[in-house]
Amino acid sequence: PLPWPPWDEEGDNDDDDGRERSPEDPFQNARELAQKVVQFDTEIVDATLDLDKLQQDPFSMYNPTNINTLKAELSQINFPDYFSTFTPRTRVVITYKPYPNSLSEILKKTPADVIEAYLVVRASLEYAPNLGRTTEAWKAVRTLQETLYGLKPGVFGERSQFCMTRVDVALGFGTGRYFVNQTFPGESREKAT
Repeated sequence: PLPWPPWDEEGDNDDDDGRERSPEDPFQNARELAQKVVQFDTEIVDATLDLDKLQQDPFSMYNPTNINTLKAELSQINFPDYFSTFTPRTRVVITYKPYPNSLSEILKKTPADVIEAYLVVRASLEYAPNLGRTTEAWKAVRTLQETLYGLKPGVFGERSQFCMTRVDVALGFGTGRYFVNQTFPGESREKAT
């Protein structure tokens, strides 16, 4: 259990988690943290299998592994609990055998605030496009997408089309029933079934 409120033993209520924080320019601190997050992401990418090797030998990706072996190699993540939320598993397939050890070493040497910032960035990039166009998060992610993908600034599709695409991705053919019910009158629907 976590102590609440999260005050330290000295009782000074500074909630610093033992991390040093400089009172200098917060933008400089943000820049430094952003650089560390990019470095962390780069290290994770470097630890993965090279796509050229993957395309040359796709069978090397199939590496069934006991879940306890994976837990021993990458102890920072509780895989049995994680996988038990989906279905009980004793074996998993690892696409690149050295990856769990490499990731474990990266996680060991990376400060907690960098990992936290990385996870916040990943969540933000994933979910910010679902927000309204007037939010700062949406604008920031859109600017990044325009830069990375060469999209024309300020040009985007209808919001209704975006929402329909998201629903279709999430529910798939399950939404087809509602389309059929609304599009086809009762008699033709009965003839088709």
